[in-house]
Amino acid sequence: MVVKEKNLYRFTIALLLMFGTLLCLGESIGIKEGEIEKSAYVYYLAGCAVVGIVAAWFQLARKGRMILAAAIVLSVGIMMRDEALWQETVRDYIPVILIGLFCCAFSLLIEKFKGIGALSAFIVLGFLGVDLLGERNLPHMGVVCALLYVAMIYVEWNESRWQKERLANSRYYMVRILPFWILYFVLMTVMPAQEEPYDWQFVKDVYRNVREVVLQISRNWIDADREDFAFGTSGFRDNSGRIGGNISDSGRSVMVIQGQKSLKTNVYLTGKVYNTFDGVGWTSTDESDINDRQLDAFETLYAVNCLDESGASNYIERTRLSIWYDDFRTGCLFTPLKTIKLQNMEDDNFKSVGGNYLFHDKQGYGLTYNTFFFQLNVDHPLVYDMLASVSEDGFEDKEAVLKEIQKDYFIRTKYKLADLDNHRENIYQNYNQPVELSEEVRMLLAEVTQDAKNDVEKLRAIENMLQQMVYTKTPGELPGWVDSESAFLDYFLLESRQGYCVYYATAFVLLARAEGIPARYAEGFCVPVKGIDKVVVTSDMAHAWPEVYVDHVGWIPFEPTPGYEAIRYTPWEIRTEVAPGDGYGAGTLEEADSDWETEEDESEDLEYPESQEACEKENASETSGSLWKIAGLTVVFIIIGSIMVLWVDWLLRRRRVKRYGLKERFLLEVQANMRMLTVLGYERRDNETLSELRDRAWAIMDSEESDEKPEFHFLDFYEEYLYGEYAVNQEMLDTVLSEKRCLLQMLKRWKGIWYLYYKLYYDFS
Repeated sequence: MVVKEKNLYRFTIALLLMFGTLLCLGESIGIKEGEIEKSAYVYYLAGCAVVGIVAAWFQLARKGRMILAAAIVLSVGIMMRDEALWQETVRDYIPVILIGLFCCAFSLLIEKFKGIGALSAFIVLGFLGVDLLGERNLPHMGVVCALLYVAMIYVEWNESRWQKERLANSRYYMVRILPFWILYFVLMTVMPAQEEPYDWQFVKDVYRNVREVVLQISRNWIDADREDFAFGTSGFRDNSGRIGGNISDSGRSVMVIQGQKSLKTNVYLTGKVYNTFDGVGWTSTDESDINDRQLDAFETLYAVNCLDESGASNYIERTRLSIWYDDFRTGCLFTPLKTIKLQNMEDDNFKSVGGNYLFHDKQGYGLTYNTFFFQLNVDHPLVYDMLASVSEDGFEDKEAVLKEIQKDYFIRTKYKLADLDNHRENIYQNYNQPVELSEEVRMLLAEVTQDAKNDVEKLRAIENMLQQMVYTKTPGELPGWVDSESAFLDYFLLESRQGYCVYYATAFVLLARAEGIPARYAEGFCVPVKGIDKVVVTSDMAHAWPEVYVDHVGWIPFEPTPGYEAIRYTPWEIRTEVAPGDGYGAGTLEEADSDWETEEDESEDLEYPESQEACEKENASETSGSLWKIAGLTVVFIIIGSIMVLWVDWLLRRRRVKRYGLKERFLLEVQANMRMLTVLGYERRDNETLSELRDRAWAIMDSEESDEKPEFHFLDFYEEYLYGEYAVNQEMLDTVLSEKRCLLQMLKRWKGIWYLYYKLYYDFS
């Protein structure tokens, strides 16, 4: 018996589909090595048996099929006699049998409809691509079978496309190259496959780089004139430093920060400081180019080491902070108080004006830099005692300490004591303007500070009074009569007694100045963070606070806003006995500087885009399973629903057509033929008669080699019906239907997917 090429090809396609399905989806139906008593190979053999039986059925003649059917019935009967064997077979092998039968039926379907085969190949490639990009580890043999199936479908389509031969000849060609397919299968099988899914790191890197470029262009170039550091856009109002009105939080990410293990306190990032208040808002009239932030750190470092060099780490602690600008564009360079050094930031990129670091050109997305600074152990009694009793007369070994600080931290600047004197003079000139108080506020201030023994206790008493008031983001606009410092204090302290951070910071600065203490108003971001955690700084972390200048120590922050004291004040425990080399201030400054350099060398710069991707991946992994299930069910329901709608529509159309009279049926079939002509490329031109269309189509059709070619008589009949008022008869309808079948065959040869559509939708026979 000679094996038919058609059956051999069917058998090959069905086997590939069956093996690919079982290998890729086997676990979902219980086929997994070691999970069931029998080996998984038994299931593959069962699938091969099903495909082989179906292939034999089409190969055998009538007698052979009868013998095969009898053998199947006998085998089923024997198994049913053993109840345990039958239950085991039904439980374990029914899914495999159904998959095998489905693969055989599908091979017959793609043989008849080439478009379905091409569509299935695209679907297989799509699933492989999704699994590959999704880093799923598919079975090696399953991928081999899937790729071989796609290759065979493509070669068959390409052959039929170019040779324009009948489908049987195409199958014969596919069988002739079967040795090639076998060789391909063997080579793909023995090729090594990595155990872990491919992570596509290079694609992720390319995507991240492209994304960074696009974001930088869109955020830094398109919005070149935008300033985000103002209340209303980043938590601040439209004009920075202005008071009055309500605020709302957008929660937009503006930057990301990451500290070091040595970071012990929460971070206040200073953006702008102001010195002049006119009753409704703050402005800066300090135009000095003194590097206030670095000189302030220098003064504090100098004072602490003069007073208590061996225990300096009880007052201050050095650390480092990495900052990355996100959806944020500003002219401000944000740093914490007591910043001593900037890394990855050239001096030419910014300038120091009036206590602020300002960029020459606005910066935004992607800007990354590191700031080294000293944390203050604020709110610790030891620090308050130092602030209350500090005096330059108590400084010891001033020249020696100065040389050490210059050598270790200020090599390029070479600050001297004269620089501190100029800095102090500038502060008293710009930040200690006298404040006039009304009699009621003066009495209130006297009452609040009556038990204070020094300036520090006065400041803490003022701070405590303000913290007892009400915090709200909706205090409303200031009354029209508020037009001075005194009027603002009268309204806020005596009448309203509620507001947000701007109100409290302003009141504190004015009351401190009324006591003769230099103070300034600062705006920036209040960020709860400790240690090495990466923290996203959002717009609702925007904040305002006061800073007070303590002679010979520097600027000291306070927190009068209700609810914020727990964030500002996070003191660390002091060390009564400090071992050499243990933290800042232990041993010599040379050892401390060595520790700093070690920390700097070992630290890695903040790479926020990667950390953001890791966070997104971690969050996505929690819901990916549910999303895949929802997406899968949605696709299934859409497909099933579409099939049901089309099926019902087809049934209704058939029922409606059967009720048509002769004329209605004739017109319906003529319109269907006209549409098929259009798909085949014979679209009716403007001002072209039906006879001219017939002649043009026939002239082209006459050059085609085909047994069945339509004569296009239906165009003549249609023209006679339209213009000759001929009555439609059965002969005319039969001719239209006959030529419709010819057109359908032409669609099948040239436009496979259109043939399926017109066959299902317009064939009412």
